[in-house]
Amino acid sequence: MRKIFSFCLIAAIYAASASVVFAADLSDIGGHDNEIAIKYLEENGVISGYEDGTFKPDNTVNRAELLKILVGGSGENPSTETYKNCFPDVKEDWYAPFVCFAKEEGWVKGYEDGTFKPEKEITRAEAMKMLVNAMEFAVSEGEGAMWYEPIVAFVEEKGILEDMDRYHENKLIDRGEISENIYRAMIVRQFDLENFEGYFEPDFFEFMEDKNDDWVKSGFNQDDLSNASVGEDMNGPVLILNFKEESKEEFATLTENNIGNYLGIFLDGEFISNPKIMDKISGDYVYISGLYTEEVAQELADKINEYIGYSVDTE
Repeated sequence: MRKIFSFCLIAAIYAASASVVFAADLSDIGGHDNEIAIKYLEENGVISGYEDGTFKPDNTVNRAELLKILVGGSGENPSTETYKNCFPDVKEDWYAPFVCFAKEEGWVKGYEDGTFKPEKEITRAEAMKMLVNAMEFAVSEGEGAMWYEPIVAFVEEKGILEDMDRYHENKLIDRGEISENIYRAMIVRQFDLENFEGYFEPDFFEFMEDKNDDWVKSGFNQDDLSNASVGEDMNGPVLILNFKEESKEEFATLTENNIGNYLGIFLDGEFISNPKIMDKISGDYVYISGLYTEEVAQELADKINEYIGYSVDTE
Protein backbone atom coordinates (compact mmCIF):
# COMPACT_ATOMS: atom_id res chain seq x y z
CA MET A 1 0.00 0.00 0.00
CA ARG A 2 1.37 3.44 -0.95
CA LYS A 3 2.20 5.52 2.09
CA ILE A 4 1.34 9.20 2.10
CA PHE A 5 3.55 12.04 3.28
CA SER A 6 1.78 15.38 3.08
CA PHE A 7 2.06 19.07 3.88
CA CYS A 8 -0.97 21.07 5.03
CA LEU A 9 -1.51 24.69 5.99
CA ILE A 10 -3.35 26.30 8.88
CA ALA A 11 -3.72 29.87 10.11
CA ALA A 12 -3.33 29.94 13.90
CA ILE A 13 -2.40 32.15 16.85
CA TYR A 14 -0.32 29.70 18.82
CA ALA A 15 2.62 27.53 17.77
CA ALA A 16 3.18 23.78 18.05
CA SER A 17 6.13 21.46 18.47
CA ALA A 18 8.67 22.73 15.93
CA SER A 19 9.72 25.96 14.24
CA VAL A 20 11.45 26.88 11.00
CA VAL A 21 14.77 28.48 11.93
CA PHE A 22 14.84 32.18 11.14
CA ALA A 23 15.05 33.80 14.61
CA ALA A 24 18.28 35.44 15.67
CA ASP A 25 20.27 33.69 18.35
CA LEU A 26 20.06 35.25 21.80
CA SER A 27 23.50 35.40 23.34
CA ASP A 28 22.67 34.89 27.01
CA ILE A 29 20.17 32.00 27.16
CA GLY A 30 22.43 29.04 26.40
CA GLY A 31 22.19 26.58 29.30
CA HIS A 32 19.49 28.60 31.06
CA ASP A 33 16.71 26.60 32.74
CA ASN A 34 14.14 28.23 30.44
CA GLU A 35 16.19 28.12 27.23
CA ILE A 36 13.77 25.90 25.26
CA ALA A 37 10.76 28.05 26.17
CA ILE A 38 12.56 31.30 25.30
CA LYS A 39 13.74 29.96 21.93
CA TYR A 40 10.26 28.67 21.16
CA LEU A 41 8.58 32.00 21.90
CA GLU A 42 11.21 34.02 20.04
CA GLU A 43 11.07 31.83 16.94
CA ASN A 44 7.29 32.23 16.89
CA GLY A 45 7.33 36.00 17.28
CA VAL A 46 5.89 36.14 20.81
CA ILE A 47 8.96 37.69 22.45
CA SER A 48 12.13 39.39 21.31
CA GLY A 49 15.50 40.23 22.76
CA TYR A 50 17.23 43.56 23.31
CA GLU A 51 19.16 45.48 20.67
CA ASP A 52 22.44 44.09 21.99
CA GLY A 53 21.30 40.53 21.19
CA THR A 54 20.57 39.53 24.80
CA PHE A 55 17.34 38.47 26.45
CA LYS A 56 18.25 39.05 30.13
CA PRO A 57 16.20 36.08 31.37
CA ASP A 58 16.84 36.83 35.04
CA ASN A 59 15.57 40.41 34.88
CA THR A 60 12.17 41.13 36.37
CA VAL A 61 9.13 42.11 34.29
CA ASN A 62 6.80 45.05 34.82
CA ARG A 63 3.05 45.08 34.20
CA ALA A 64 3.23 46.91 30.87
CA GLU A 65 5.97 44.63 29.50
CA LEU A 66 3.99 41.49 30.30
CA LEU A 67 0.88 42.81 28.55
CA LYS A 68 2.93 43.63 25.46
CA ILE A 69 4.06 39.99 25.36
CA LEU A 70 0.56 38.58 25.97
CA VAL A 71 -1.15 40.83 23.43
CA GLY A 72 1.53 40.10 20.84
CA GLY A 73 1.21 36.39 21.51
CA SER A 74 -2.53 36.56 20.87
CA GLY A 75 -1.88 37.78 17.34
CA GLU A 76 -3.44 41.20 17.98
CA ASN A 77 -1.85 44.51 16.98
CA PRO A 78 -3.95 47.21 18.69
CA SER A 79 -3.94 50.66 17.12
CA THR A 80 -2.30 53.59 18.92
CA GLU A 81 -5.17 55.76 17.69
CA THR A 82 -7.88 53.60 19.23
CA TYR A 83 -6.24 52.25 22.37
CA LYS A 84 -5.08 55.07 24.65
CA ASN A 85 -6.10 57.03 27.76
CA CYS A 86 -7.69 54.03 29.48
CA PHE A 87 -6.22 54.68 32.95
CA PRO A 88 -5.14 57.93 34.62
CA ASP A 89 -1.52 56.73 34.35
CA VAL A 90 -1.84 55.21 30.86
CA LYS A 91 -2.13 58.00 28.32
CA GLU A 92 -0.34 57.72 24.98
CA ASP A 93 2.81 55.94 26.13
CA TRP A 94 4.36 53.09 24.11
CA TYR A 95 2.50 50.57 26.23
CA ALA A 96 -0.93 52.26 26.00
CA PRO A 97 -2.26 50.11 23.10
CA PHE A 98 -1.40 46.87 24.93
CA VAL A 99 -2.74 47.95 28.32
CA CYS A 100 -5.91 49.47 26.88
CA PHE A 101 -6.58 46.47 24.66
CA ALA A 102 -6.13 44.15 27.64
CA LYS A 103 -8.51 46.28 29.69
CA GLU A 104 -11.14 46.18 26.94
CA GLU A 105 -10.80 42.39 26.75
CA GLY A 106 -11.20 42.06 30.54
CA TRP A 107 -7.69 40.77 31.16
CA VAL A 108 -6.90 43.56 33.65
CA LYS A 109 -8.88 45.98 35.80
CA GLY A 110 -6.35 48.16 37.57
CA TYR A 111 -6.03 49.06 41.24
CA GLU A 112 -8.70 50.36 43.61
CA ASP A 113 -7.46 53.94 43.15
CA GLY A 114 -8.21 53.66 39.42
CA THR A 115 -4.58 53.49 38.26
CA PHE A 116 -2.82 50.66 36.43
CA LYS A 117 0.80 51.24 37.55
CA PRO A 118 2.33 50.07 34.24
CA GLU A 119 5.94 50.31 35.40
CA LYS A 120 5.41 48.37 38.60
CA GLU A 121 7.25 45.05 38.68
CA ILE A 122 4.79 42.19 38.56
CA THR A 123 4.43 39.32 41.03
CA ARG A 124 3.93 35.71 40.07
CA ALA A 125 0.30 35.78 41.21
CA GLU A 126 -0.48 38.89 39.16
CA ALA A 127 1.29 37.41 36.13
CA MET A 128 -0.69 34.17 36.34
CA LYS A 129 -3.94 36.13 36.50
CA MET A 130 -3.06 38.04 33.32
CA LEU A 131 -1.90 34.84 31.62
CA VAL A 132 -5.03 32.77 32.30
CA ASN A 133 -7.23 35.70 31.25
CA ALA A 134 -5.28 36.21 28.02
CA MET A 135 -5.45 32.49 27.23
CA GLU A 136 -9.18 32.46 28.06
CA PHE A 137 -8.88 29.62 30.55
CA ALA A 138 -12.09 29.07 32.53
CA VAL A 139 -10.90 30.05 36.02
CA SER A 140 -11.87 32.97 38.24
CA GLU A 141 -10.02 34.67 41.06
CA GLY A 142 -11.07 34.19 44.67
CA GLU A 143 -12.10 36.69 47.31
CA GLY A 144 -10.03 38.77 49.71
CA ALA A 145 -6.29 38.65 50.33
CA MET A 146 -6.00 35.11 48.93
CA TRP A 147 -7.69 36.01 45.62
CA TYR A 148 -4.97 34.22 43.66
CA GLU A 149 -5.48 30.75 45.17
CA PRO A 150 -7.91 29.37 42.51
CA ILE A 151 -5.65 30.69 39.74
CA VAL A 152 -2.48 29.21 41.23
CA ALA A 153 -4.27 25.89 41.80
CA PHE A 154 -5.39 25.85 38.15
CA VAL A 155 -1.98 26.58 36.62
CA GLU A 156 -0.41 24.05 38.96
CA GLU A 157 -2.91 21.38 37.88
CA LYS A 158 -2.23 22.17 34.22
CA GLY A 159 1.54 21.94 34.66
CA ILE A 160 1.99 25.56 33.63
CA LEU A 161 4.11 26.27 36.71
CA GLU A 162 7.64 24.85 36.75
CA ASP A 163 8.12 23.82 40.35
CA MET A 164 5.57 24.32 43.11
CA ASP A 165 8.14 23.43 45.77
CA ARG A 166 9.81 26.80 45.22
CA TYR A 167 6.77 28.78 44.11
CA HIS A 168 5.97 31.91 46.12
CA GLU A 169 3.05 33.76 44.60
CA ASN A 170 4.12 37.19 45.88
CA LYS A 171 7.67 36.95 44.59
CA LEU A 172 8.54 39.07 41.53
CA ILE A 173 8.59 37.09 38.29
CA ASP A 174 11.52 37.24 35.86
CA ARG A 175 11.65 37.12 32.06
CA GLY A 176 12.82 33.52 31.87
CA GLU A 177 10.16 32.23 34.23
CA ILE A 178 7.26 34.00 32.55
CA SER A 179 8.53 32.74 29.19
CA GLU A 180 8.29 29.19 30.54
CA ASN A 181 4.76 29.81 31.85
CA ILE A 182 3.56 31.31 28.56
CA TYR A 183 5.15 28.51 26.54
CA ARG A 184 3.48 25.82 28.64
CA ALA A 185 0.12 27.61 28.63
CA MET A 186 0.23 27.93 24.83
CA ILE A 187 0.88 24.21 24.42
CA VAL A 188 -1.84 23.22 26.92
CA ARG A 189 -4.37 25.52 25.28
CA GLN A 190 -3.61 24.66 21.67
CA PHE A 191 -3.70 20.89 22.15
CA ASP A 192 -6.38 20.89 24.85
CA LEU A 193 -4.13 18.92 27.20
CA GLU A 194 -5.06 17.98 30.75
CA ASN A 195 -1.48 18.72 31.77
CA PHE A 196 1.60 20.07 30.01
CA GLU A 197 3.47 16.83 30.71
CA GLY A 198 1.12 15.13 28.25
CA TYR A 199 2.94 17.03 25.51
CA PHE A 200 5.84 14.60 25.85
CA GLU A 201 3.88 11.36 26.10
CA PRO A 202 4.74 8.74 23.41
CA ASP A 203 1.21 8.77 21.98
CA PHE A 204 1.13 12.54 21.50
CA PHE A 205 1.25 12.43 17.72
CA GLU A 206 -1.58 9.86 17.64
CA PHE A 207 -3.56 12.18 19.89
CA MET A 208 -3.25 14.87 17.24
CA GLU A 209 -5.07 12.79 14.59
CA ASP A 210 -8.44 13.99 15.86
CA LYS A 211 -7.32 17.63 15.92
CA ASN A 212 -6.77 18.18 12.20
CA ASP A 213 -10.21 19.40 11.08
CA ASP A 214 -8.94 22.87 10.15
CA TRP A 215 -5.93 21.79 8.09
CA VAL A 216 -6.03 22.54 4.36
CA LYS A 217 -4.04 20.42 1.91
CA SER A 218 -1.19 22.34 0.32
CA GLY A 219 -0.69 20.02 -2.65
CA PHE A 220 2.83 19.05 -1.58
CA ASN A 221 3.68 15.50 -0.53
CA GLN A 222 6.42 12.87 -0.67
CA ASP A 223 6.57 13.17 -4.46
CA ASP A 224 8.14 16.60 -4.01
CA LEU A 225 10.96 15.41 -1.71
CA SER A 226 14.27 13.75 -2.50
CA ASN A 227 15.20 12.77 1.05
CA ALA A 228 15.35 13.79 4.70
CA SER A 229 18.41 14.00 6.93
CA VAL A 230 19.57 15.36 10.28
CA GLY A 231 21.91 18.28 10.88
CA GLU A 232 22.69 20.69 13.66
CA ASP A 233 22.77 24.43 14.16
CA MET A 234 23.45 26.61 17.19
CA ASN A 235 19.99 25.73 18.57
CA GLY A 236 20.58 21.97 18.41
CA PRO A 237 19.48 19.17 16.06
CA VAL A 238 17.51 20.10 12.94
CA LEU A 239 15.46 18.01 10.52
CA ILE A 240 16.48 18.75 6.90
CA LEU A 241 14.01 18.19 4.04
CA ASN A 242 15.54 18.18 0.55
CA PHE A 243 13.09 19.16 -2.20
CA LYS A 244 13.28 17.96 -5.80
CA GLU A 245 14.44 20.54 -8.31
CA GLU A 246 11.05 20.85 -10.03
CA SER A 247 9.25 21.52 -6.71
CA LYS A 248 11.54 24.14 -5.17
CA GLU A 249 10.08 27.19 -6.90
CA GLU A 250 6.47 26.18 -6.20
CA PHE A 251 7.27 25.52 -2.54
CA ALA A 252 9.01 28.89 -2.27
CA THR A 253 5.84 30.55 -3.63
CA LEU A 254 3.67 28.60 -1.22
CA THR A 255 5.69 29.76 1.78
CA GLU A 256 5.90 33.35 0.52
CA ASN A 257 2.10 33.48 0.31
CA ASN A 258 1.65 31.99 3.79
CA ILE A 259 4.09 33.86 6.02
CA GLY A 260 2.71 33.79 9.56
CA ASN A 261 0.83 30.52 9.01
CA TYR A 262 1.85 27.01 10.03
CA LEU A 263 2.97 24.21 7.74
CA GLY A 264 1.64 20.90 9.03
CA ILE A 265 3.61 17.74 8.29
CA PHE A 266 1.68 14.44 8.32
CA LEU A 267 2.57 10.80 7.66
CA ASP A 268 -0.49 8.72 6.69
CA GLY A 269 -2.65 11.26 8.50
CA GLU A 270 -0.42 11.15 11.58
CA PHE A 271 0.72 14.58 12.76
CA ILE A 272 4.50 15.06 12.87
CA SER A 273 5.01 18.79 13.41
CA ASN A 274 3.82 22.21 12.25
CA PRO A 275 6.65 24.74 11.89
CA LYS A 276 5.62 28.37 11.57
CA ILE A 277 6.51 30.02 8.25
CA MET A 278 8.60 33.03 9.27
CA ASP A 279 9.80 33.96 5.78
CA LYS A 280 9.89 32.75 2.18
CA ILE A 281 11.66 29.38 2.07
CA SER A 282 13.78 29.05 -1.03
CA GLY A 283 16.81 26.98 -1.93
CA ASP A 284 17.50 23.29 -1.73
CA TYR A 285 16.52 22.54 1.85
CA VAL A 286 13.96 23.23 4.58
CA TYR A 287 15.40 23.25 8.11
CA ILE A 288 13.11 22.47 11.05
CA SER A 289 14.23 22.95 14.65
CA GLY A 290 12.55 22.41 18.02
CA LEU A 291 12.89 18.60 17.93
CA TYR A 292 14.91 18.65 21.18
CA THR A 293 17.14 15.59 20.66
CA GLU A 294 19.17 14.12 17.83
CA GLU A 295 17.40 10.79 18.37
CA VAL A 296 13.95 12.31 17.78
CA ALA A 297 15.16 14.16 14.68
CA GLN A 298 16.79 11.02 13.28
CA GLU A 299 13.67 8.95 13.93
CA LEU A 300 11.57 11.43 11.94
CA ALA A 301 14.12 11.55 9.12
CA ASP A 302 14.17 7.74 8.91
CA LYS A 303 10.38 7.57 8.87
CA ILE A 304 10.11 10.22 6.16
CA ASN A 305 12.75 8.48 4.02
CA GLU A 306 10.85 5.22 4.41
CA TYR A 307 7.67 6.88 3.19
CA ILE A 308 9.49 8.52 0.28
CA GLY A 309 11.18 5.25 -0.64
CA TYR A 310 14.66 6.70 -0.17
CA SER A 311 17.42 4.37 1.00
CA VAL A 312 20.45 5.67 2.86
CA ASP A 313 23.73 4.01 1.87
CA THR A 314 25.28 2.80 5.14
CA GLU A 315 28.37 1.19 3.60
